[in-house]
Amino acid sequence: ALGLALALLQKTFGIVSLPGSDAFLIDAYPVSISTTDVVFVGVMALLLCMSAALYPASRAAAIEPADAVNMSG
Repeated sequence: ALGLALALLQKTFGIVSLPGSDAFLIDAYPVSISTTDVVFVGVMALLLCMSAALYPASRAAAIEPADAVNMSG
């Protein structure tokens, strides 16, 4: 979300300017935001987070709650 917000700010206001921009037709780094890229990154991040949670969740599911309480003390 932060990266998307920064990209939108750059696209709208041109926060980061090109050095020596008087020699170019543009004065700030160009930004192109693709809906497909945003959705792809979001879906991949969700899948990676879910897959990273599978192993700890399966380990936790294998322990009886009463045993887990006794192990912590």
